[in-house]
Amino acid sequence: MIYQAVLESGDHPTAEAVYQTVRRKCPDISLGTVYRNLGRLSECGVIQKIGVPGGSDHFDGTLREHYHLFCTGCGRVYDVDLPELDGLRQSVQQKTGFTVSGYNLTFRGLCSECRIKNEEKENV
Repeated sequence: MIYQAVLESGDHPTAEAVYQTVRRKCPDISLGTVYRNLGRLSECGVIQKIGVPGGSDHFDGTLREHYHLFCTGCGRVYDVDLPELDGLRQSVQQKTGFTVSGYNLTFRGLCSECRIKNEEKENV
């Protein structure tokens, strides 16, 4: 149920959001159980854990190589496909000799909605 909640969320839920979803079907589940299982699922490579500095981790059921945008205003995480970075892993390996087993790349900034809100505040 925890895995399904991540897959069906349509975004990048936090453990708390997954807990709220799963609790509707299984009211006796604990938040600790959700955290432990999300950790195990990400360690096994079934889902991705997206670490957010100063905030809650988010989880992603999309395993294909892609990148993330983190809005420092509202805290949402968005997917972004950047085909121009498709050779990043190979480039790092060629330049350093380092065998890359995986990586996470998250851009931080403001989403369009938060940027507009900030601009409106500045104009008042």
